[in-house]
Amino acid sequence: MPPRFFPRPWTLVLLLPLACKDPETAAAQKQAVQVQNSLSEGRDALKQGQYVRAISALRKAANAAPESVEPLLLLARAHQGAGNPGAAILTLKQAEGLLPGTDTVIQKQLADLFLGEGQLAPAISTLVSLRDEGKLSNEDILALARLQARQGTRTRPSPRWSASSGSARTTPRRRRWRPKSSS
Repeated sequence: MPPRFFPRPWTLVLLLPLACKDPETAAAQKQAVQVQNSLSEGRDALKQGQYVRAISALRKAANAAPESVEPLLLLARAHQGAGNPGAAILTLKQAEGLLPGTDTVIQKQLADLFLGEGQLAPAISTLVSLRDEGKLSNEDILALARLQARQGTRTRPSPRWSASSGSARTTPRRRRWRPKSSS
């Protein structure tokens, strides 16, 4: 007599929620699982340096979850690793369109891509807007100042480094020494 298949009690607990869901909820849950699987595959491929595989998996995730920014950020990183900074910039611009306002992470990644491509003007303008919004650290502000000095551009000083805040000048100005006139 062949052995009969008896389901284990814990499998019934797992199958019960699936049987009780309406088709829309089940489809949404299935899509969420597919997105997570594609994201995991894309992250693993990025870690291993397999950028073509990562791009494929992350495109699937981005198409399955078009309102999510995470797959787009990872996809931009994969494009950059594959040596396609133009596609990385376009992907970051697409991610930027999904978020209201400006996201610091996306803006910094865009600035880094612009710098890597030698496009100093868009990189500087991106960083200046972040600085004006108070979203750059002091180290980033200093790097921006160096970049502007290298390019030869000047913008108004950051509000955080103004003399009224006390951080720009810690010692009072000295009078310049002038020799006494002999009259």
